[in-house]
Amino acid sequence: MKKLYLITFLLMVFAMTATAQNKSKEIAKDDYLNSYLTVESLADNNTIKLYFPEHLNAEQLAWVAYSTDGNSWTIVEVDGTEKEKHILLNQGEKVYLKGSGKQCDTLVDGYWYNFSLLGTAEHEVYGNIMSLLYGDDFATQTAFPEGSTNTFGFLFFDDAYLVSAENLMLPATELAPGCYYGMFAFCTALPAACEMHVTTVDRYSCYCMYYNCYALAAACELPATTMAPNCYGYMFADCTALTEAPALPATQLADSCYYTMFAGCVSLTAAPELSATTLTRNCYENMFYYCPSLIEAPELPATTLADGCYKGMFGICTSLTKAPELRAPVLTEECYSIMFEQCTELHELVCLATDISAEGCTSEWFIDGSTSGTFYKAPEMEDWPLNSIDGIPTGWTVANYDGVDDQQDQEVAIYPNPVVDKLHINGKNIQSVKVFDLNGRLVHSQDCDRVDQIEVDFQGCAEGVYTVSIQSEHGNATRKVVY
Repeated sequence: MKKLYLITFLLMVFAMTATAQNKSKEIAKDDYLNSYLTVESLADNNTIKLYFPEHLNAEQLAWVAYSTDGNSWTIVEVDGTEKEKHILLNQGEKVYLKGSGKQCDTLVDGYWYNFSLLGTAEHEVYGNIMSLLYGDDFATQTAFPEGSTNTFGFLFFDDAYLVSAENLMLPATELAPGCYYGMFAFCTALPAACEMHVTTVDRYSCYCMYYNCYALAAACELPATTMAPNCYGYMFADCTALTEAPALPATQLADSCYYTMFAGCVSLTAAPELSATTLTRNCYENMFYYCPSLIEAPELPATTLADGCYKGMFGICTSLTKAPELRAPVLTEECYSIMFEQCTELHELVCLATDISAEGCTSEWFIDGSTSGTFYKAPEMEDWPLNSIDGIPTGWTVANYDGVDDQQDQEVAIYPNPVVDKLHINGKNIQSVKVFDLNGRLVHSQDCDRVDQIEVDFQGCAEGVYTVSIQSEHGNATRKVVY
């Protein structure tokens, strides 16, 4: 009994400790939300450089202030043409930043110019990024000012000594156009992405956000369910240490929304689920291009396509062994172009297209891929190009797709199999029967007057495996038979 009491006591202590730790984390998070954007040096003699666009005048520059003690603030003044401010920090020292009533993006002669910063030795950034927009009144802000464009674009661009942004708060739930464009691009020492709670994205809002962050091993969650044009384009491209992609729950896509999103992620082993059923122009183009560790592709449930929607999607995924079933009956311009380029381990594909007339719809889709495999097609599709760079790959076997449900299996019966001379088919209101050889060529076609029994004469056919397509009251059923 004493032992039971001891165990119960220890469990209570563990639960209280865990609760305290979680509460501590929440308090710490609140602390960061209430903190100015902060740069802390992790080494001595670290020069923090604040860069301002060359084409701005003194009035346009006077929008940001900095402090090294959190109390006294200096509005940045820059002389000459270099437009830089250098702040020397030693290990443990900090510089705080806040806006002074203006945006950190400025439009001059039709071009947007952005403020950026970097260090010359290892440092971290944390605190609430909204202090750059709202001065001292930033703690509760979760929205960008009206008219914001490229607001934090390139803020830490090419900062090779930025080693942590884990506690940088990005509280906005609705993004503005280009707001995080290239924000951490080429931050080659950054190990993890910032937490985001975004529910609504805008055009180019996260474009190139972590581009070429070679050390990035952990992505952030992306909970938005409605996309905007180019919103995640190149977001994690060339993040060579990234092994896992975040979930992508969006069901409404936009043009180029995932364009090249994970291209060059050579350590990525699994793709996220993609549940969208209606696609947009170039929405998945080059999404996993050159991901040589990717083994299995996600399902692609859409049956209505858009121009270029899957173009280059799995190009140079040299370890890919399982492709998604391509169920769309009507193809669009360049929809499957170079989709499986150099996928040398891919040996099976189901493509149920019945209309491949759109320009470039399958252009070079298996170029430099596997030289053997099985291509499953719709039984009624008789004109797939064989041994073609734009059609069925050279050396592949062709078969008719026999995906049938249980009801079809029960309602249609065939015998004998192997066939001796004639194949007997029993069903309900049989309308037609077609027989295809292994190369997908139609060798027999027979229309029926909604009968329940029919015979197919195989005499004169070459020995081999055939696919029989039976159209009846219960839909289309397919069977493989040997003669």
